Amino acid sequence: MPEGYVPAGYISVEDVEALFAALSLPVGYLDGNSGEITNEDEAEISKEIVEMESAFVAADAPQVTARDWSIYTSQLAKEGLMFEESALYERLDELCRRYMDSAALDGVAIQGTSSKVSDMVDFGDLNLTKEQASNLAFWFKYNNPQYYFITSSIVTTSSQRLGFVMYDFAVDGEERVRITNEMFGKLDGWIEAAGKGGDTTWQKEFSANNLLCKNIFYNDEYAANYDLMGQTLYSAVMLEGTVCAGYAGAFSAIMNALGTETMVALSPTHAWNVVRYDDGNYYAVDVTWNDNKNDDNNPNNQYFNVGETTLKMGDGGVHTYSARYMTWSPEISRDDCPNGDQVSSITQLDMPKNLRVTSEEDGKIHVAWDPVEGAIGYDIEIFSGDKTKILVSQQLETSSVSLTYGSRDSMAVRVRAKAGSGEADGVSEWSEFLSIETEVKGASRPEAITLGAPENVRVVKEEPRSLSFA
Repeated sequence: MPEGYVPAGYISVEDVEALFAALSLPVGYLDGNSGEITNEDEAEISKEIVEMESAFVAADAPQVTARDWSIYTSQLAKEGLMFEESALYERLDELCRRYMDSAALDGVAIQGTSSKVSDMVDFGDLNLTKEQASNLAFWFKYNNPQYYFITSSIVTTSSQRLGFVMYDFAVDGEERVRITNEMFGKLDGWIEAAGKGGDTTWQKEFSANNLLCKNIFYNDEYAANYDLMGQTLYSAVMLEGTVCAGYAGAFSAIMNALGTETMVALSPTHAWNVVRYDDGNYYAVDVTWNDNKNDDNNPNNQYFNVGETTLKMGDGGVHTYSARYMTWSPEISRDDCPNGDQVSSITQLDMPKNLRVTSEEDGKIHVAWDPVEGAIGYDIEIFSGDKTKILVSQQLETSSVSLTYGSRDSMAVRVRAKAGSGEADGVSEWSEFLSIETEVKGASRPEAITLGAPENVRVVKEEPRSLSFA
């Protein structure tokens, strides 16, 4: 970074050493920091990148083994994003894929520093402040562990562009291709092994957790020195030594590849995982704290699929979401997830059957279905007649419902059963759709009126994170 630059959110070595001394269990996550470069520096970076791409001859360069990089991350990490934040997230993803798929791009040095950076993306047109864009970039880094070459340091410009500082070991494009092929070949072997741990989500989670505890050691040297490489999937897979961010990134990559939505959760000092489970609830997995330093084959697993109560019991606040990322982080269940056998017992509900219209009167349709044994209630979804648009979703206690259809001439309905109690509810598969034509269908209608297009669309109120239109 430029001489004299002190990044936002900077933590000194003395602060870090004091922090680690105060904690009895390992942490080590590095909260993101950012610095600003001049527009002239950014122009030089862009010029070098254009020249690199123009001079690149693919036939002479090593090739990346083709993969779908999206399988290692989760939609869960994006669900809390606003529209503008989601747009920047996609731009960052597109940027990183350019560096994953080709040897064409090297990191570019910032003049007067030892740092090398990626290309940059715009965020000014998205009405995001520099702080908002920076926080989103840090969130993106940790929830996309496949992009192992980007650090938790970013650079921005006054023209509202943003890029990542890259790790030195991965700035060379050809070397990055070699590392990528070797690392993901090994990771995919871990994924295959975890997938053989059983058929249920719980079994696959348990297998992945134990595999990582066996193959990875908590590297105290990384923690003590706050070594950035410990924050990566690379350190977990290739070096088999890391800190909490590496454990969390590896677990997230494996579980997402196996089809279980998993994200990396962040406090100011620690990283762990949140999993969306089969029962629809969210549970925490902290592989770092599950790892048993004294016996690789027998992890303690005290923080495996736990709820809020267990997670925060005596943790000194380490598992409290960072304020930076609070709005993007899901609320986890109060109680622990049932063990594998209990989950199997509560989720084996029959799908609701025999959906039927029992009567229609006064603009209402009455729909019923056969009660499901063990169900304490039902979820119902009502779609447009062509099933392309969901209109209503709600919870019911009984196996029937009355629907007001107004002027709608057709609808489609589906239902699923719910079992259990409290926050540990199991659900059945969704029923087949019941297609409904109402009394409005075929009735005489007044001639259609041709409407003009709305005009003078304008902003009438502007607030820090929202706009109102009229």
